[in-house]
Amino acid sequence: DNRRLKQILINLLNNAVKFTPEGGHVGLEVNYLEETDEIHFIVWDTGIGVKEEDLERLFNPFVQGESHLARTYEGTGLGLALVRQLTILHGGKVWMESKGMPGEGTRVIVSLPRKQPVSPENS
Repeated sequence: DNRRLKQILINLLNNAVKFTPEGGHVGLEVNYLEETDEIHFIVWDTGIGVKEEDLERLFNPFVQGESHLARTYEGTGLGLALVRQLTILHGGKVWMESKGMPGEGTRVIVSLPRKQPVSPENS
């Protein structure tokens, strides 16, 4: 579903831009993994990073990072939860990597099967 994939990437890129200070960098990589027949969409930045204990928690609805950061960077805490739901609906998985240090940034990886699994809804 091209529209949903675009929504996933826009949410991730918006987050990357929001949490990267001026002069930082944001990027998107797309890789095909032949051995698993998956496509990885990797959104990376050189922003503020995420503490290791928050990496998984941030995919829950209405959850944001540290409270002082939530006040600095506006948002509802729904973007990553939506990304996770859309990714799962497409038969994929999503995870985040970060060294948790300012300037080290964050990588969010969305892994999707190259071919959509056949289900009763899309057959």
